[in-house]
Amino acid sequence: MVLHLQTYQENFFLSFGIVDNSIIYSSPPEWFREPIVFETSNLPILMIDTYGNSIPDEPRIDAYLGIIDNETGLNHVTDDFNGYNGHITIEKEVILLSGMIKRHIVLRLSMKMEKIIMLVY
Repeated sequence: MVLHLQTYQENFFLSFGIVDNSIIYSSPPEWFREPIVFETSNLPILMIDTYGNSIPDEPRIDAYLGIIDNETGLNHVTDDFNGYNGHITIEKEVILLSGMIKRHIVLRLSMKMEKIIMLVY
């Protein structure tokens, strides 16, 4: 057992954990379902690379966007970007609409400065 005790301005913080090679897990509940492995979609696939940064409320940050939108209607995450492939800026926005808070993500294509809004629920 490892025991850590830290003090910070007269406050004490105690944390501990068991350090060994044992792995003990209980069975998952019946309602639990394995995560879906997303590989194909009938909808266009947007892949956003924020270069490891979180998307802030402000200011916009630089990112990279690739869109896969095949003419066949079936898109695979391994396909080449054919709808858009370039730099963007991205930020979160929160607006109050009819007394309800709406959260969305705003993408701006760097070349055209077109505003694309993705709703976040």
